[in-house]
Amino acid sequence: MAFAANAYDFLSDGVYYSINSGGNSVTVTTGDSGFKYSGNVVIPATVSYNGSDYNVTAIGSYVFSQCVELESITIGSKVRTIANRAFDSCTALRSVAIPNSTEEMGSYVFSGCTNLKSLTLGTGLKSIPSYAFSGTLIENISIPGNVEEISSSAFSNCKHLKEVTLNEGILNIGGSVFSGCTDLLEISVPNTVRTIGDYCFSGCTSLEAVIIGSKVRTIGGRAFDSCTALRSVTIPNSTEEMGSYVFSGCTNLKSLQLGTGLRSIPSYAFSNTSVENVNIPGNVEDIASNAFANCKRLSVLTLNEGILSIGSSAFYGCTSLLETSVPNTVKTIGDYCFSGCTSLETITLGNKVRSIGGRAFDSCTFLRSVAIPNSTEEMGSYVFSGCTNLKSLTLGTGLKSIPTHAFANTAVENVNIPGNVEEIASSAFANCKRLKVLTLNEGILSIGGSAFSGCVDLLETSVPNTVKTIGDYCFSGCTSLETITLGNKVRTIGGRAFDSCTFLRSVAIPNSTEEMGSYVFSGCTNLKSLTLGTGLKSISSYAFTNTSVENVIIPGNVEEIGSNAFANCKRLKVLTLKEGILTIGSSAFSGCNALVEISVPNTVKTISDYSFANCTDLETLTLGNSVRSIGSRAFSDSKSIKTITSCNGTAPAMSAENCFNANVYSSATLYIPIGATDSYQSTNYWNKFTTIIEKNIGGDTVVIGDVNGDGEVNIADVNFIIDIIVRGH
Repeated sequence: MAFAANAYDFLSDGVYYSINSGGNSVTVTTGDSGFKYSGNVVIPATVSYNGSDYNVTAIGSYVFSQCVELESITIGSKVRTIANRAFDSCTALRSVAIPNSTEEMGSYVFSGCTNLKSLTLGTGLKSIPSYAFSGTLIENISIPGNVEEISSSAFSNCKHLKEVTLNEGILNIGGSVFSGCTDLLEISVPNTVRTIGDYCFSGCTSLEAVIIGSKVRTIGGRAFDSCTALRSVTIPNSTEEMGSYVFSGCTNLKSLQLGTGLRSIPSYAFSNTSVENVNIPGNVEDIASNAFANCKRLSVLTLNEGILSIGSSAFYGCTSLLETSVPNTVKTIGDYCFSGCTSLETITLGNKVRSIGGRAFDSCTFLRSVAIPNSTEEMGSYVFSGCTNLKSLTLGTGLKSIPTHAFANTAVENVNIPGNVEEIASSAFANCKRLKVLTLNEGILSIGGSAFSGCVDLLETSVPNTVKTIGDYCFSGCTSLETITLGNKVRTIGGRAFDSCTFLRSVAIPNSTEEMGSYVFSGCTNLKSLTLGTGLKSISSYAFTNTSVENVIIPGNVEEIGSNAFANCKRLKVLTLKEGILTIGSSAFSGCNALVEISVPNTVKTISDYSFANCTDLETLTLGNSVRSIGSRAFSDSKSIKTITSCNGTAPAMSAENCFNANVYSSATLYIPIGATDSYQSTNYWNKFTTIIEKNIGGDTVVIGDVNGDGEVNIADVNFIIDIIVRGH
């Protein structure tokens, strides 16, 4: 709809005209450059020029645009077309009547007429164009039934518009048509309307009542978004589709009825509303993400058979919801679906649910019991995490894994994990402080890191024979755990897996175990009995530090004892180190002050720094014939050593004088192999021993107490000692 501006043929009664092609009609146009219409302008039905009469059939584009002194306009009864922006921003214009002859108007035709209060629409219009009356002051409008379409933003931001009458005959109401009409109180959409566009009534903050006609098929996204005074809405059975956020933010919307035509409820459709009772009919197959999120007054929710999926956060933050049942037709429950429903006490999951998304029921703090149906094959992480009153849990036969943090921080008391579950992921039951009974069935392959950490009431459990891996921190901090039975297929026990299980009294590492992480049983202060299996190649650092083990046998399959492995085991009295061990790590047995006797086997080559430091009761020390080096302070503060037997014919290298305490050099007797005196007296720090005696050690066999080297312990050894004392060397 384009009409030339600044091109006129004649002037009549203050109005400029251009003659249209055909010669019998004219279009209202503007005058010379800079000309602006003002005052009261009358456009007649006909006009005479040079003896000819012309019908006035059109008003050109921009003709009256920004004529800020135009006070009134009378549009003749033969005007068929009013072009786009014809009266745009005529800020003094107060009223306008569109004649019945007018069939077409252009976009923005009266937009920005900020004082336009009165509007009458004629019977000839088929449509109202986009932004036609946006930003005006009209208060009352009746749109006749001859209008089939109201285009986008036609009446947007008409902030004084209080009453709108939409008559039968209208087919489509476009996007944002009445958006921002903050004084609009009610609206009735006639039965002829099929489409309500996006944002149509968005931000109509005074809109209290809306009636949607029985033929509406589509309601666009955010159509009624933030209509904060709206109290009730009924979606007709004709409606098949709604856009996202359609009623979002209608904070006073309490009553909602959904029709039988809907196949889905879109994302954020009713989020942040005040709906109290929602019945979702079975014709709805999909409830999309956040559809009812943060509906804090929703207390009754009925989900009917027919629904297939419930999207992520669909009912997130519905803090008044007390109970609901997921129907048997539902296959998928999305992430965060019921998260934060802090009043939810009861949830029944239908027997077709295959997938429950991450955090689906996170922080449902009143939920007391849940049964995962046998149909469920997958759950997301944190699915029931933070359900602090969840006491009863039943796991179905369809699950292959329990995800990370699935039931962390719940109040479950008795958990039976069926054999169909192959993996228990990290922190699955972490900090379940009331968990007392845990049954792990055959079939489980791995238990993840921190899976049961902080379960302070757990008394005992058995790891089944199918489990191969126990993760880091798995049972860490289970302070009531007294008994643990490890299955015969466990290959790896992770770091700190049983750290600070202060009531644990005994443990047997199975022969299948090849690797343990650092601090694995550290801080198990009541652990007295320990059996190490034949599969271990090393004992990890801090593995049994600060425990109460009393008798330890380290088998020959162990090649390395890691740093601090048994540090501060103050009740360790008997230590048996078997042939096969190669290295004793730093501080491995430091602070084991109940040890009286230590025999280092012949396979050991290295004794590291502080290995046996502060073993205050140690009296007898035997060093095997392969010991090559002794680290700094290896036996420092072990002040009670009386007898040292070094079986190596070549004196091992000592890294510093502080390998032994000063008093040990002067008070202890050092026994060495026959013929090794020169080697020891010429080697730093060994030559500080006051008493060095050669004896027949035999290379492989050392008899404790055989001080004269004859291979036996008898009265001859006593006489030998007396003779040394008498002779002084």
